[in-house]
Amino acid sequence: MKKGFVYLLAGSLLLAATSAWSATAFLPRGTIIYGQLAEEVTSNTRKFRVGFEPYGHVWQDVQVNGITVIEAGTPIALRISRLEPRGVGGRGAEVEISAMFVEVVGGERVNLLGGYGQRTESRTGLNQALSMLFWPTSFLPGRRAVLDEGMVFDMEVPVDTYVDIPDDLVPTLDLRQASGLSVTVVYDQFTAQSEELPLELRLCDTNWTGDIVIDSVNDESIRPIDVTIANRQFSNNCDIARISVELKELRDHFRRGLNRFTVTIGDLTEEVMLNVEI
Repeated sequence: MKKGFVYLLAGSLLLAATSAWSATAFLPRGTIIYGQLAEEVTSNTRKFRVGFEPYGHVWQDVQVNGITVIEAGTPIALRISRLEPRGVGGRGAEVEISAMFVEVVGGERVNLLGGYGQRTESRTGLNQALSMLFWPTSFLPGRRAVLDEGMVFDMEVPVDTYVDIPDDLVPTLDLRQASGLSVTVVYDQFTAQSEELPLELRLCDTNWTGDIVIDSVNDESIRPIDVTIANRQFSNNCDIARISVELKELRDHFRRGLNRFTVTIGDLTEEVMLNVEI
């Protein structure tokens, strides 16, 4: 999953008595916006249908050079774009939500692309064979598809978009020093059979001190989980290490959709985002 970036085009600074200013924010194509579902959505056709608009909102602020262009909690226009009920014969169900648009702080609408879906597996193999001993396959229900309330998903801005920044929003100059710590998931070393999650850790311009642990998942503190260091080298004033953590240690803390966990080394922390299907 890639992270999107936003940029700011220079606006005009008004040196008038009001000391007001104005600017235009540029959200390039592919800018990622994180959303959160505010109600449970299922494949139950008695409650839901294609076109139904579930409640959802922006999960994290979208900022441009210190200005919050889209605030966390802002409603997102969503709709159910696909719904297939569970079927007989062990057939699974499907439900999918798609994002349509969201309003920025100035009230303009920004179109969105993306959403989230779930497809339950059909019953096959041993499970289906055992079930047939007690009930004909043609009457065996499949599993219901469920998108949980609170599930986090990502969307993106489909085209280059310019939005006006209201005059009463004052930009904030962020003078906080970067920690020098970054952690990313090494997706090309991960398969469906993997029992460990591979990560790459970079620590630049800072001494390597202390053990590496995962001590928070989705903003909740957990008992620290140790990670394994597979390889470590020093290059261009940066420690670069391949590390891994056992998935079974994280699984109990994860939920469907986007999850966040915090990697800590010494006094430094870095948040990692991972999309999970459960």
